[in-house]
Amino acid sequence: MTKSKKWTTLSDRGVVLLNKKPAVAKALPTGRQVWRGEGVAYAKSYGLPKEKNMSKKTRVYSEKYKGPKPIKKQIQMIAEIFDLNPKFALEYAKNLPKLPEGAEGWFAILSLDVWPYFAPEYCKKLLRTLQEFEFFRPFCNIRASGMFVKLRFDTLCGLEGVHEKQKGDIWIVAAQLGARYRGRSVHEFHHIYSSKNEYGLPSFAVGSILLTHPERFSGNDDLSIDCAGDDFSPDGDGQYPASPAFDFCDGVVRFFVCNRYTRGKNSGSASFFV
Repeated sequence: MTKSKKWTTLSDRGVVLLNKKPAVAKALPTGRQVWRGEGVAYAKSYGLPKEKNMSKKTRVYSEKYKGPKPIKKQIQMIAEIFDLNPKFALEYAKNLPKLPEGAEGWFAILSLDVWPYFAPEYCKKLLRTLQEFEFFRPFCNIRASGMFVKLRFDTLCGLEGVHEKQKGDIWIVAAQLGARYRGRSVHEFHHIYSSKNEYGLPSFAVGSILLTHPERFSGNDDLSIDCAGDDFSPDGDGQYPASPAFDFCDGVVRFFVCNRYTRGKNSGSASFFV
């Protein structure tokens, strides 16, 4: 499918270029302080452009977001965006099981059949998904110069559970996009609050959902999404104290990194259910 790239640069909109490091910031847009571990400050790894019109009130979902689109429409959108075969997903969508408690609805995501989960291929595929945003809306990948992401083992186990029931390029999962764990850290989600059949949603899945639901982010006060299914190494040194996240500021969707141990009332961990 041929696309005309609408946004070639974001510099004219006051946002850092995709291939350059952002200016250092003292705090994340959600109000969470940058990660500090063993006396080492990682501010340079978490820096974000300064917000212009961010209010101080607690964030919620956008008023324009009315919940998941019809699942068949989502499947068709994912298939068109990534040039995939929707056959098996459309067949599975005909007889969906009961929606698990805590889920907001059914969402279409890329499957592990087309998504390698071993680094560095995982990072390359994640970049591929993030690049699709540039064709549809202003987007800034804060970490474009250093993508050290890995899929969590527990999330991989959850996705394997999905794989046992579904096949093909596109999967259907029951998920929630952050409201269930607003105000809780990613660490708390994994070790305290998540249910036995619940797993953190990885970046590629959150990206898939945001591509089919652009209205989820439409204002500065929209709840940010922590991608609890991934671990992130700010310095690429094998230490993973952080998690990827998405937010929205001044008309731009941003992909950045948050400290997994710090609470933020303006963000929440996304999760899926098996």
